[in-house]
Amino acid sequence: MLTITQLDYIRKMYFEKGLSYSEIERRTGHNYRTIKKYLEKEDFNVKPKKKSGPTKSDLIRPYVREILEEDKDKKKKYRHTAKKIHERLKAERPGKCLISERTMRTLVKEEKQKVYFRLSM
Repeated sequence: MLTITQLDYIRKMYFEKGLSYSEIERRTGHNYRTIKKYLEKEDFNVKPKKKSGPTKSDLIRPYVREILEEDKDKKKKYRHTAKKIHERLKAERPGKCLISERTMRTLVKEEKQKVYFRLSM
């Protein structure tokens, strides 16, 4: 990204002196595409990014954490796997199961680290 000073210099060479892209390129050392981009651009303000709402997995996260909290006292063999949690969610709350099984695995992995890390401290 060019500074305002560089931008003004390029615009002055093009609009006031009437130099071509290639001549401006030779004098400034910037690529002609960069020069063209900034000469054609009218609004130099950066548009703020829109804040996104909660993701589909964020809506399910408390439910998954609740299941993992219940399972932390059980033996490893009897704990819920990500697949079992996904199936249970589909059965109990069919309208809320909007994520894939692969996403559920990632979610369970993240939540397990949080739940079991607190347990070990």
